[in-house]
Amino acid sequence: MPRLYLLMPLLLCAVMPLAHDDVGRLIFVSDSDSIDAGRASNSVYGIGLDGRGQKRIAGSIKHGADYLRISDVDCQVPSGLVAIATNDSALNGFHLVDVAGTGLRQVTPVGEALTAIRQLSLSPDGSRIVVSRAWDDKPAARYGLLIGDLRTGEFVEFVPPGDSRSITAPAWSRDGQRIAYVVEEAGEFRVFIAAHTGDQEKQIHAARSVIDKLAWSPDGSWLAAELGGQIVILRADSGELIRLSDRPGGAWSPQWSPDGERIAFASRSSFPGYAQLLTMSAAGDDLRRVTALRGDLALGCWLGQG
Repeated sequence: MPRLYLLMPLLLCAVMPLAHDDVGRLIFVSDSDSIDAGRASNSVYGIGLDGRGQKRIAGSIKHGADYLRISDVDCQVPSGLVAIATNDSALNGFHLVDVAGTGLRQVTPVGEALTAIRQLSLSPDGSRIVVSRAWDDKPAARYGLLIGDLRTGEFVEFVPPGDSRSITAPAWSRDGQRIAYVVEEAGEFRVFIAAHTGDQEKQIHAARSVIDKLAWSPDGSWLAAELGGQIVILRADSGELIRLSDRPGGAWSPQWSPDGERIAFASRSSFPGYAQLLTMSAAGDDLRRVTALRGDLALGCWLGQG
């Protein structure tokens, strides 16, 4: 029988800029703000694809006498929620905030701790969540997946780790039926897809290079991923790989546009100390810059139109 966890119910390169248009927003994490830098923390922001309208959604989240450093964010349009993870062993739970930046609250489990969350992914309707968190009973730091119902507050094991195996990078499909994730073991990284009920598990790809941050295409045919520090896409039914980026500074945090036509991602800027958000076509061309910011930068999700 799986263990049951209860949660209190809640609820600078040569690229072309985008023309001003109502084409959605990117939600990202950055420590570019001087206040965040002084607190060793970071914040969640939203920005238009034309590089305008940057707005802080949640910033410098206080925990005790210190401030948290965000490790991952995810969001969904139907629920209007942004889920925020911090890979902190002192925090029991995670945070939710409305995409408008209101109603920040901590989600705290009852019973077993939900600490050191590395990554998370919301179901399309925002009613459930899957998290990759550290397991305390392993001889070394190992991560496994828990899946929770935010309406009832119940969390159960989805894919537990092993003594030499970690499970990371969960990604809920846009139809709400499947979850993709990465299994790391003995220096190999394998991409699996399973039904959200935990059965029908299938391996689609394996590599000796690090695989991280999976993202489903809207039609469920492809997964974007960071593999070996670059952006690739994997066909969901066969694992066929197409490499989309070859950037000297690396590329990470891929996210599909809601219409499936483009992929956003983060990359190092040619200007020292800066990172940038970019978009490209799903074929890997037509590169466009959204913004460049000092410090660390990670993309969380793409909201709105394509």
